[in-house]
Amino acid sequence: TLLNVLVTLNRCKIVRYDPEVRSLLPETLDASKMLRRRYYLMERSKDAEVIGIVVGTLGVADYMEIIMRLKELIQRAGKKYYVFSMGKLNEAKLANIAEVDIFVIVACPENTMIDSH
Repeated sequence: TLLNVLVTLNRCKIVRYDPEVRSLLPETLDASKMLRRRYYLMERSKDAEVIGIVVGTLGVADYMEIIMRLKELIQRAGKKYYVFSMGKLNEAKLANIAEVDIFVIVACPENTMIDSH
């Protein structure tokens, strides 16, 4: 997707075609802001006591191995986990699970929850 292109080729000038205005528009991404947020969330995740492993899709290659590895790492850290399988993910569904401090989503890289708060 466009986000993956912007992250991967962040030093290149990227444009997209907008059919409504029939022209090319420049696309930008503040990669340093995105990385700062990612590092902040990684640090915050260290404080979580209960971790939700959300299986967003079964189409991810080797998803069971990924889940087993996550379980192993979480147990080794002395934390508790729950595994959830959900179809269409959204913030409201996850917000209903109050006892979970942080979620790890096992899904394709195009998952839109990545930018959610």
